[in-house]
Amino acid sequence: MEVLHFIHISDTHVGPTLDADVRGALSSERTSRLVAGINRLPFDLQAVVHTGDIVNDPDPEAYRLAAELMRPLRVPLLTVVGNHDDADMIRGAFPGIGKPLGKDPQRHAYSMDLAGHRLFVLDAKVSDPQDPSGFLPEDQLAGLLEEVENTGGPFSVWLHYPPLDLYASWMNEYLLLRNGEDLHEALVPYAGRGGRLSGVFFGHIHRSMQIYRDGVLYSAVSSPACEFTAYPGPERIEFLSDCDPFFHHISFGPQGTVVKGYPVRDSSLQ
Repeated sequence: MEVLHFIHISDTHVGPTLDADVRGALSSERTSRLVAGINRLPFDLQAVVHTGDIVNDPDPEAYRLAAELMRPLRVPLLTVVGNHDDADMIRGAFPGIGKPLGKDPQRHAYSMDLAGHRLFVLDAKVSDPQDPSGFLPEDQLAGLLEEVENTGGPFSVWLHYPPLDLYASWMNEYLLLRNGEDLHEALVPYAGRGGRLSGVFFGHIHRSMQIYRDGVLYSAVSSPACEFTAYPGPERIEFLSDCDPFFHHISFGPQGTVVKGYPVRDSSLQ
């Protein structure tokens, strides 16, 4: 098995104009820097995966601008629905998804094979636009498990919402996948030494964070627009807009999964 390389980005929060401000940061400028940093990597990639909140508000102009900013990426871009996103608008701006997953055609949930590795992209957005938490529909989980059972080889899972306890009061109260324990229990049999599950990757918390539980690796990447604090308490959060644009380089190989974090500083990759 060869080593496969993916880039994980999330929560770009692009606005409808170049001067759109997200908590003190120009999201379009930071997204452009992020794309430039990825394109300077001196090795081959399979794909870039964006785990949601592509735009700050579901506006056609915001998606048009986001697609324009990310078009220079030299590899395919796979997209995930975040709580700020609209599935139809994503499909219009970023066409070319894989095999639909689940029974609801309105959901942006699918699977895709790249170089012998299967990626499962889940859509756990809830109907209330004011609710930042997620909930995974039963048919998507069933579809994922059916494909895993009927196909061989390694796989990974990509979604917007953190499935498990983050030991951070504010995030636990507002941002979690509400039925994340169901997803976790379903994945445990495929994890651990010699297992087929390479990891579960998410965004939403605007911060790089890893969880390892029952043999399952969970990994979140920071937002290029602003970071969130993740203190255990009290129940409050701070927004840090002076962060560098940031991405994860994820390698899947015969010895396991490796996650490396890269900040993008000025015109060079540090």
